[in-house]
Amino acid sequence: MTPAQVAVILNENVVIHTPVLIKPIVGRELVSFAVSISSQSRDDPGKYIFEGKIDARTTFLRWQGTVEGHKIESLELLTDDENGLLLERTVAYRPFPGSQDTQRSADRSERRQAA
Repeated sequence: MTPAQVAVILNENVVIHTPVLIKPIVGRELVSFAVSISSQSRDDPGKYIFEGKIDARTTFLRWQGTVEGHKIESLELLTDDENGLLLERTVAYRPFPGSQDTQRSADRSERRQAA
């Protein structure tokens, strides 16, 4: 998925909170780039095994996949704005070593795109 493909579903002021970064990622341009890199860093696309609506604008997702040979699970809260665009995404990963692999793999993907 390219940053341009991701950007069409994002609010201009979207925020992503992830355990692999100390600060949130803020803004459509940076978030679309980060999501694009993340989608390219996985060994396989994995699959969402659960999706539930908490309220009209909040969705809970559970994903399972593989990064660098490690099975990873993520739990996500997605909040949409009044137009249905993603306004906030909060992600938690398990196990912890796998989240470190996710960060290293994303870093390598970013370097390949920059080259």
